[in-house]
Amino acid sequence: MSAKWVMLALAFCGSVNATTVFGIKLGAPLAMRECSYSRIDASTVIFNPPNHGRCYQLTSTSGRTALRPNDNIFVNWAQTPAISTGSADVQLVGGKVEGIGVNTAGIETQQVDLQSLISKFGKPSQLENVPMGNAMGATFKTVRARWLLVNGTHVTYLSADNRIDRGLISISTPAGRAYTRAQLTKLNTGSGL
Repeated sequence: MSAKWVMLALAFCGSVNATTVFGIKLGAPLAMRECSYSRIDASTVIFNPPNHGRCYQLTSTSGRTALRPNDNIFVNWAQTPAISTGSADVQLVGGKVEGIGVNTAGIETQQVDLQSLISKFGKPSQLENVPMGNAMGATFKTVRARWLLVNGTHVTYLSADNRIDRGLISISTPAGRAYTRAQLTKLNTGSGL
């Protein structure tokens, strides 16, 4: 194989594996600052939203402010990305970002959200319109889409996540899915489930 083809193959593999979402690189150490916080007492910490850019805060502190290699955090923005309705839930495994989840505005923005995801990840591996009803008997068309990326990352979009006014985008790497499966197995061992 010529040097030109080797360089092209390496460039392609590098770009496929370097999935970045909301400026957060999957499979890499977290590269952002911690949100500022105020300590109320030994077990209570209040995190402040950023004035500019983005920052992270721990999802459950019990007075703790230091990250652990396997942790869940929230990423907050001074200006929330258009597709999201709040902070991102980020999964760290071995100190690396292995999962990201954000809520969307639901079916009201589903076509715009879907087009944004197609622009980012290409044509979905699976795409379906699913009817959803409410307690009053009304039915709505919701979108479910899934992307299986070349690097093993899965992207799932539900335009309605049990409510028509809230959707979900979930992005997970193979390492993130494996860690989650292992944690669920631990929880279910001996539980009779």
